[in-house]
Amino acid sequence: MSYLAALLAISIRYWYAFLVPEEEMEGHQHAMAKPTLLPDPTCLHLKLLDASDTAITAVVTTTSEEAECPLCHGRSARIHSRYTRAVADLPWMGCAVHLELHVRRFFCSNPECECQIFTERLPTVVAPYARRTTR
Repeated sequence: MSYLAALLAISIRYWYAFLVPEEEMEGHQHAMAKPTLLPDPTCLHLKLLDASDTAITAVVTTTSEEAECPLCHGRSARIHSRYTRAVADLPWMGCAVHLELHVRRFFCSNPECECQIFTERLPTVVAPYARRTTR
């Protein structure tokens, strides 16, 4: 096991601090800063965490069952396809952090919409076409 992988295993409690309910955090000094591994744990699910000597890769998927069309703003649950986005996140202890973000394309449910197929948006995580997270 590499040094980075061992260090990552030791600090896993720090990474998953967002799992502590808000009510339990109230009254504590560190209640304002709840560190998280994921840019937005409310819309992302961690599938795999891999560490090498130089980088940490987190494989994540989205948690919502449907998405909003960016043109007509209609909701759709009909999945067209899936693909992977490579996104850079903030470094951790001098090591690069990469997100392998598994996102979906949807069919727009509005027959009058010009956008027949669209990709789900994650505005709290990454802008459309961006290669870095928003934090």
